[in-house]
Amino acid sequence: MAFHLQDGWIVERACSIGRAIDCHKELPSPLEGEGGRALRKRRLRPEGGCRHSRFNVAPHVTFLCKIESLRDPGTQNVVLGEPPDELDIVIVQTQGTRHAYINSCPHEHIPLETFPNHFLTEDKKYFLCSGHGARFVLATGECISGPCLGRSLARLSIEERDGAIYLADPRPPQDIARSLRAARWW
Repeated sequence: MAFHLQDGWIVERACSIGRAIDCHKELPSPLEGEGGRALRKRRLRPEGGCRHSRFNVAPHVTFLCKIESLRDPGTQNVVLGEPPDELDIVIVQTQGTRHAYINSCPHEHIPLETFPNHFLTEDKKYFLCSGHGARFVLATGECISGPCLGRSLARLSIEERDGAIYLADPRPPQDIARSLRAARWW
């Protein structure tokens, strides 16, 4: 059997009798009228006696950075996507562990840094919001001083493997950004 990744699914490409399986069918768009060339895709369930299957896998594996590129303590900024759905992430390494947060102060939802990749206080013990001076603990994202005292940076799940850091959320980055934007109070 041969498999390939298609639209976030592992799709078996040949059934037990060796026929190719087309798990998507192109249909004329109802918006185009007769003779229209626009096509849309829809997912179809396999039919007949073929023994093929699908296995749901995480549709997006998003590389963030190499672990070796981080100092201890140190940060790296990663921006995924395009406005208005870009996901702005700050990755920090402190005491040998790595964490990822949304690069947005919970006070007014502005980026923490004014200058690229300048997130830390001079002593490198805290994140510093350059807008209002709020300080955040590196390992937890909790604000310990400033206008958002007691609130925290939005944390992202990460996965480390093969010397790299990956986003451990099955959603595409633009969907994460949209959901975070929708959850804001303003």
